[in-house]
Amino acid sequence: MYEDLKSKSSKLSIIIDDVSTTKLNSLEKKTPNRDVMDAVKNAASDTKKAASDAGSAVGNAASNAAGSASDAVGGAVGSASDAVGGAAKDASAAVSKAVSK
Repeated sequence: MYEDLKSKSSKLSIIIDDVSTTKLNSLEKKTPNRDVMDAVKNAASDTKKAASDAGSAVGNAASNAAGSASDAVGGAVGSASDAVGGAAKDASAAVSKAVSK
């Protein structure tokens, strides 16, 4: 179970990285405003970090939980979801702020 979760969190991190890189490269060509692009890049970086931290939290919970792995993983997944959601909100706010300058 632990190895399966670890593998899935690793794949999730790779997918997020690939999608973010592709989207950023596309957006950079369309966005002449440097401040906006910097805000978008920072927001994307924060979101990728939150997703990576979330994957680590799931892996650690599974590793440390032994008897109550199900409960621990459930809590870690909830925390991971909150972390990624929070990073996405921060990203949106940063972009809005940069665009309105």
